[in-house]
Amino acid sequence: MDDCAVAALGLPKSTDSAKLQDARGDISRPVEGAKKAAEEASQKFSMGVTLPTVPARLVKRILSGEFVDMGELSQDALRAEFRRSSEGDDKKAFKPRTFRPVADRDAWVASFAQYAGVICHTHPEKAVALWGYLAVVMSCQNWTTSGW
Repeated sequence: MDDCAVAALGLPKSTDSAKLQDARGDISRPVEGAKKAAEEASQKFSMGVTLPTVPARLVKRILSGEFVDMGELSQDALRAEFRRSSEGDDKKAFKPRTFRPVADRDAWVASFAQYAGVICHTHPEKAVALWGYLAVVMSCQNWTTSGW
């Protein structure tokens, strides 16, 4: 790179082309981000010691945008899956169990918190939209139970 180009970019004259190449290497960052997201998608997710861990297969489905029923993220379902995996049943072909729909509002909110936690761990910029969605769901639920 000639001195005129370096000056036009506002770079110090001592900048060599290797350092400039590294500075322009930002083009590869989306690829690095995708690799990081793929690695995180293959890992379990836990929001804390007292909450059950979301298994890697559900994390992957959530992050890929597949439908995940809130019943699959209920504390009972996650604990049952943990028991199966800790007993060595995860070596068998996984057959998803059907769970009843989450009818209790508190249980649904706990399941949604797990769902939102998985997404926000990888994509923190989506947190506001997820909590906005929760507010809409709660206001609709309040509206239907108040007898309007």
